[in-house]
Amino acid sequence: LRVRLQGDLFDKDNLAPDSSNGYATQTGSSALAGSSLGWSPDLSNTQHDRSRMTLRARLGVRSELGEGVSAGLRLTTGSTSGPASTSQTLGNSLNKYTVVLDRAYVKFAGDSGMQGSAGRFSNPFFGSDLTWPDDINFDGVAVSFKPTVGDSGALFMTAGAFPLREFETSSKDKWLYGAQV
Repeated sequence: LRVRLQGDLFDKDNLAPDSSNGYATQTGSSALAGSSLGWSPDLSNTQHDRSRMTLRARLGVRSELGEGVSAGLRLTTGSTSGPASTSQTLGNSLNKYTVVLDRAYVKFAGDSGMQGSAGRFSNPFFGSDLTWPDDINFDGVAVSFKPTVGDSGALFMTAGAFPLREFETSSKDKWLYGAQV
């Protein structure tokens, strides 16, 4: 559970968003109209300070189902419109906040260094905030292999398939495929 006061402070001399300086194409294009990517900054405000309180709550359960097999479930606060943030801005006219299913997965791990996950799970790839934020979870399947190389060396391979958008009556579903060595 986390409650914090957050301040977004801007210089009064910053460029204001309009079509002449390029900000309008980032905030008002048809691809992003009416929404913001969960990991991108809000470029529609470059001059007006903002202070707000936020709340983040997470409740997770992990269960060992058998040798090398586990399952997990996590509920969090946050909106359903962004993929990354589980923080909820306080000040909702005393209304209740949204609780969402953040993770639900089955995971297996073998003795040979092979492991896999299916469902909605944490990022299976090695990376940093520059590639994917920590709050991003992936839907789909992922498999990793981490064999031992010599006495102190290690190698890893990860691959996954993640449905991004499923169209009920179309074969033009959108998928994200990834692999990393």
